[in-house]
Amino acid sequence: MKAAVPAPRPGNQMIETSGRVGFIAKGLVALTAAFVVCACFQSASASAMPATFRLGFSDGLFTSPEPSSSLALARQAGGRIVRLEAGWSGIARTKPADQRNPADPAYSFSALDRSVITAVKEGLEPLLLANAAPAWAQEPGIEKAPFQTRTGAWKPDAAAFGDFGRALATRYSGSFTPAGSSGPLPRVRTFQAWNEPNLNLYLSPQWEPDGAKWRAFAPVRYRSMLNAFTKAVKAVRRDNMVVTAGTSPYGEDVGSWRRRPLAFWRDVLCVQRRCSNPANFDALSSHPYVSSREGPLVDSFNHDDLPVLGMKRLASLLRTAENLRRVAGPKRHRLWATELGYETNPPDPDGVSLGDQSRFLTVSLFLLWKAGVDTMIWNQLLDQAAGGDIAATIQSGLFFSSGEPKPASKSFAFPFTTDPANRRSYWGIAPKRGEVFVQRLSRGRWIAVARTVTNANRIFRGTAPIPRNSVLRAVQKGVTSPLWRAG
Repeated sequence: MKAAVPAPRPGNQMIETSGRVGFIAKGLVALTAAFVVCACFQSASASAMPATFRLGFSDGLFTSPEPSSSLALARQAGGRIVRLEAGWSGIARTKPADQRNPADPAYSFSALDRSVITAVKEGLEPLLLANAAPAWAQEPGIEKAPFQTRTGAWKPDAAAFGDFGRALATRYSGSFTPAGSSGPLPRVRTFQAWNEPNLNLYLSPQWEPDGAKWRAFAPVRYRSMLNAFTKAVKAVRRDNMVVTAGTSPYGEDVGSWRRRPLAFWRDVLCVQRRCSNPANFDALSSHPYVSSREGPLVDSFNHDDLPVLGMKRLASLLRTAENLRRVAGPKRHRLWATELGYETNPPDPDGVSLGDQSRFLTVSLFLLWKAGVDTMIWNQLLDQAAGGDIAATIQSGLFFSSGEPKPASKSFAFPFTTDPANRRSYWGIAPKRGEVFVQRLSRGRWIAVARTVTNANRIFRGTAPIPRNSVLRAVQKGVTSPLWRAG
């Protein structure tokens, strides 16, 4: 996904800005005093803060013919999980005779096998994104599809999608040995059901005419697809985990080509009225992009849009659905963000500065964690090579396409920030478990203002006497975080 551009372009999914303009990245510190920020933190509860916060990457290079170097870099950069696209339409171009059997000759898993094997060797957890229906698994009538519809998006067959999920989970169950191999493929535990189903680009149509009104099609179809996929994946191993599709963060009104994500999830989760087939999943996901020039501290105008600050609304909706017993699965579902990114200038002239990307990343991580998110996938490890068309490529990598690191790579590896609503409260994720010192720059010398110890998942937090405009850093055994100025 390519954030903060006015319209979709071929080759990428992109979003528009929510409408707030003028809050340029340079004003990040000044924004910390804004009323919208204070309100969001005062409403957050301590119980929403997860004990873990895993970071990972999504990048097309991970499923390229030679994924080794990019996956190795993802681990070196601090990633723990990588999203690998299991493109249904590419794996099953022709209809398998036995859709549940991964050994059916119509299936072509070799490229995905290579990526899964390499990721596991690098110590990374694969998240398999099942997406894009083949032509044989879409309903008739695609010639009437809205113009934004992509290949593989038109009315996918829910039962066939479930069968594909069964084949995926079986192949990567840890006990499946492909023909000609000496041993079984690695175990994959986590699967994601589709991508951005609130857009015609990925699930079409969003709406269907019903007399003089519009009837929502996409959330109803997606709930059926999700349930079929979850049932199939868990039939292979009960401890497999299913993550919902991540929704695009912005939408429009009834009848448009994109649905506002919170409204979409209200329908999927049957919050307003009980459904006969409640949604079954383990983790709910969205893609909380914001306008690249605004930064994460500005919310959307519309309540039903979900940029970074909106994720607390998604968490609230999920807990409401659980309390009403409108969803299936675990008693308490997890919350994920399976795409996020800020494009930079250089190389994209419409991107934010390198320094702003680093700061926006850090603040976004903190805000997401405070909203209850426990896993975040950064979109692009490396910038895509522009090839003469910078607008059609994604430049949100933590590394340039050459492999040269951006400042944000250090923020990803050792994020450290103060709470935008309370500069005396600090938070971070250390490279390792153990002791961490928070230091303040004073007259050219670093002095310790706090000593803390991480939890088992490397998260540390606390309070310290931090004067306004202090320059801070966190230190763990000689490794330092990027500098942070407390507002």
